[in-house]
Amino acid sequence: MSESEDTRRRGLKLVEPTKEELEQLDRLREGHPWQLTLRDFLSRVCSEFGYTLCEMEVFDPQGNLAIKLPYLKNPDGRVIHLPGNLAMDDMLDEITTGSLCRRMRVPPEDWGLLAEEPYDDDFDDCL
Repeated sequence: MSESEDTRRRGLKLVEPTKEELEQLDRLREGHPWQLTLRDFLSRVCSEFGYTLCEMEVFDPQGNLAIKLPYLKNPDGRVIHLPGNLAMDDMLDEITTGSLCRRMRVPPEDWGLLAEEPYDDDFDDCL
């Protein structure tokens, strides 16, 4: 018995997906704009916002290279330290991407995230 005959026998009907459903599936396959590796995120920040990716070498007491710590330099010279628990090939999640955007003062909307509400300096009035 062929597969289509078996399907008809059980009362199931195969339905072709609509164009809208296929487009939704393509968007899901593409992933989210904030879903990048740290390396890709930093590359985009450097190319679009003028940051420079730098590295500081840390040596052990014997003079051997122990670790290289990456950091960013803002075009105005400000240094942005990167979280030490992230490797360049780590995939970022929505929260980490948003946190990095705030730290670097770049618009989270460029990564498909919602804009942060500005903080009200005088929040005592709310109490």
